[in-house]
Amino acid sequence: MKDLNQTLHILSEWLINSDSNIDPYHDGTLETAIKYSKQDTKIEIGQMIQEILNMDENSINSEVERINTPKSKLPF
Repeated sequence: MKDLNQTLHILSEWLINSDSNIDPYHDGTLETAIKYSKQDTKIEIGQMIQEILNMDENSINSEVERINTPKSKLPF
């Protein structure tokens, strides 16, 4: 079975480098805006995945602990 980190790294690269087929000459204004928004979203998700993959173990454990803390015990 493939290593999960390698698989997620490939996914993040695909998201960041994917082509959204933006053609401002043939698409209308709304279609172009939607395609740019979709492309920006994919890039942002890919960057978030890379950020998680680059975290050290202490940071990951801290995030897992924060996620598992009931909301009523959070300071905000």
